[in-house]
Amino acid sequence: MEQQIRIWQAISWKTISDRSKDLAIALVIATIGLAGSYIILGRSIRSEVADNSVAESPSLQNKNAFSSDSRLPLALKTSHEDLLVIQGSFFANQILTVSYTDYKPGHQYMIDFGNGLRQLCRNNVSYVNYQEPGNYYIIFYEMLDSRWQIVSSQSITIKS
Repeated sequence: MEQQIRIWQAISWKTISDRSKDLAIALVIATIGLAGSYIILGRSIRSEVADNSVAESPSLQNKNAFSSDSRLPLALKTSHEDLLVIQGSFFANQILTVSYTDYKPGHQYMIDFGNGLRQLCRNNVSYVNYQEPGNYYIIFYEMLDSRWQIVSSQSITIKS
């Protein structure tokens, strides 16, 4: 034990340059930062993967009140774009008015704004404010035979 202490004491810290000390400290800080980023991002990536696997589970899909057919690209091509009227300035942080022209009182409708928000519709007009520029698919659903069916959709581009 005494030999180990003597060896540690024999190292002269004065012989190591300041640049080498700075490099060692920077290496330790970078390693801690990388480890922290991996822990934080690793958890969020794992939770996204878990959320996606739960969302795609067929047994849970039928119990979800907002579930619809997963064949979205095919449904978007065959939907009636002319029934969905979108008005306003197509820029970020501007309010858009979304109207469904074939609205029938007494029916249940839902709108998916394409940014993760869905809203049950009480009338034929809804309002949305997109915070980020990009392409969004607005999808209008109607409750038919206890399932949400796509009745109209439209693609929009929000500019910055």
